[in-house]
Parts: sequence; structure tokens; C-alpha cells
Amino acid sequence: MTFFKPRFILLAIALLSAGSLGAAYIGEYFFALKPCIICLYQRYAYMATIAVALMGACLPQPRQQISMIFTSGALFFVNFGIATYQVLVEKKILTPPGVCKGIEIDTLNQTFAQFKATLSQAGNTIPCDIIAWDLFGISMAGYNALFTLLSAFACLTMAMLFYAPFCKNNRKHGNHCHGP
Repeated sequence: MTFFKPRFILLAIALLSAGSLGAAYIGEYFFALKPCIICLYQRYAYMATIAVALMGACLPQPRQQISMIFTSGALFFVNFGIATYQVLVEKKILTPPGVCKGIEIDTLNQTFAQFKATLSQAGNTIPCDIIAWDLFGISMAGYNALFTLLSAFACLTMAMLFYAPFCKNNRKHGNHCHGP
């Protein structure tokens, strides 16, 4: 069955991650939902997951591919941590770091050049504690936290299912299981 080979799972991980990343870019460019710095960190985690999954799919040995499924699961857990942090900042449970506060625009006593520079900076950063969009009271970061947690567990479950036959085969031949 082709669907249950490690290479196929890695390609599915890359595709799901690319879809999530694509959804973020659609929100930004078509619906004017500007990302804060924590949103960008979540995107970087997706980019890393895509890179790991695609590299893993190119590896020749199933044992190596299984290791990359484990690594993808770990990256999803990292993304889950970043998204959860953002949700806690949005709910005002945690104080955002200085880089998340955005730029305060005070145009009083500014020259035109200073005003122009302020606007160009303000356009690139937005506060992390403002929810730009939500559905049923859950923000985009909240949905990302749920998605990445489920994805992490799915990756780890699939990797363990692939890993178990290797261990069983090694034990049959009197060897210890040393991992994929």
C-alpha cells in the first residue's frame, strides 16, 4: 500500500504545512491581515517543517525517512509552543516582549521626513496582543495551536507505527533496537 510508506507521509506533511503557510499568506495579501512578529515565527516553523519533510522524502532508506517524520513532529511541537505563546499574549495572560508592541505613532513636532520614516516602520510591525481575526472566539493563533498539536501527535504516531516493525525485526535476530 503506497499510502502508508514513510515517503508518502513526509510528502503529506510537506503539503499540509505548505497549505497552512499558504492560508497565512492569503490572509495577509487578500484580506489585509498583517502578521505580527510571533505570526512570522510560526511561519518560519512551517518553512522548517516543509524543508525537513521534503528532505526526508528524498532520503533512500525508510529508517532515515522515519527519523524525519519524528523530526517533523518535533517541529510541529515547536510551532505549537509559539502559537500557544501568542494565544496567551492575545488573552493578556502574558506580557508581550518589546518587539511585539508595535510602533507608537506620534506625529506632533515631526518633520515630513520623520513622519514618512515613522509610517514606513509602523507598516512593518503590529502589536501581538491584538486579534486580527477570529472564528467562534478562537483566533488564528488558537487554530494554529490546535492544528500543530494534532499534527505533532499524528507525526509521532505514524513514526512509531513505522518504527515498531524495525524493532520487532531486530529483536527477532537478537539485536537491540537502536532507532530508525
